[in-house]
Amino acid sequence: MKKIINIVVLQFILILIISVSAFAEGGMSIKIGDKAPDFKLKKFNSDETVSLVDYKGKKNVLIQFWATWCAICKREIPFLVNHYNANKAKGDFEILAILLPAGEGDKEKVEKLIEKYNIPYPILIDADTKVATEKYGLTGLIPVIAVIDKDGILQYDHVGELSSTDDPIPFWLDDLRGVEED
Repeated sequence: MKKIINIVVLQFILILIISVSAFAEGGMSIKIGDKAPDFKLKKFNSDETVSLVDYKGKKNVLIQFWATWCAICKREIPFLVNHYNANKAKGDFEILAILLPAGEGDKEKVEKLIEKYNIPYPILIDADTKVATEKYGLTGLIPVIAVIDKDGILQYDHVGELSSTDDPIPFWLDDLRGVEED
């Protein structure tokens, strides 16, 4: 009897470990090749709203889901600012940073980050987290990056920190632009 209980306990622990690791990795319920769900969110410190559909047929869009409490998210800001500025003149690329609110103090934290890094791209407020959780099905870790082409199709996604040593953004953009390697 004790052997059976030990086997059941071990099976339970294994299932729990698998479940937790799957959740921790996270990601989105939408998959590459899916139509990206449209949304309409207010810009930070503004009554102006932005919709994903505003860019359809015009620009490839990199969406970053992030929060002010996320150290990795904040480390990624200068990296994204550099990509935004490097691609701005081409006119076919936009970054939308979707803030998942943490509560009190967010406004001041975002203002300081905008000033510190001179963030040129829109920061959108997902106040009730419905865009992140219901439309995109986010689970687990952030930041989460979604790259959507001009036709509104999810082409790339990434969970966790992007780094300059293993930077996929130029490759993603070249692919979306139809640039062939020599």
